[in-house]
Amino acid sequence: MLEEAKVQSWKDFLEDINEHNVWKKIYTYGIKQNFMKKIEVSGIRLPNGSATTSVEETINEIYKKCFPIDTINTDTPFHGLQRTKALENYSSSLDPLFTTAEIDGVINSLKLNKSPGPDCIQNETLKRIHLMFPCFFSKLFNACLQLSTFPRSWKRANIFLIPKNNDFRGPHLDNLRCISLLPTIGKCLEKLIVNRISWFLHSKKLLNETQFGFTPQKCCEDALLT
Repeated sequence: MLEEAKVQSWKDFLEDINEHNVWKKIYTYGIKQNFMKKIEVSGIRLPNGSATTSVEETINEIYKKCFPIDTINTDTPFHGLQRTKALENYSSSLDPLFTTAEIDGVINSLKLNKSPGPDCIQNETLKRIHLMFPCFFSKLFNACLQLSTFPRSWKRANIFLIPKNNDFRGPHLDNLRCISLLPTIGKCLEKLIVNRISWFLHSKKLLNETQFGFTPQKCCEDALLT
């Protein structure tokens, strides 16, 4: 009976695959087979050869490795100069408000079936709110812009550790990859700001012409043709 159930499950899996979801199905199957295992975080190996001896120590080491503190004391002279310039003579009144088109573009581009952050608000919910109350996000995001504020609660994330090379037992610190699930509403505000900065850099032609990676309408393969 168990063998029949396994065979039937495999048949159902194959029948559910089509040309539109084939790679997604295979990827999801691989995730379930390889990553849905518990990581023993009570003792991870450190670069100096030692190992942590408690969960608290392990969390502290992972935190220091994956989330370095950004302070003035760690700035290079160049970074210090940029930090100073960013704070000089700034006025939020110089920033035009986010337009309806900008906000529509960001909200409508949200993909469904994505894991939410600590607020547990699904992308579909945000889309429905925007559809029912078109002015809600406009007022919210523009208030953040005018107040020069990025809410702290939107920066909190659910963090998951994914080991590389199936290193589950006593994994090395360098083999742990942190996946942070942030509130989507915070990512929307971030995207609005990034789009503004990207538009400014492109319109003023401040980007290096040989920059191909992470550049709109360009790809790394284009570098081979230049």
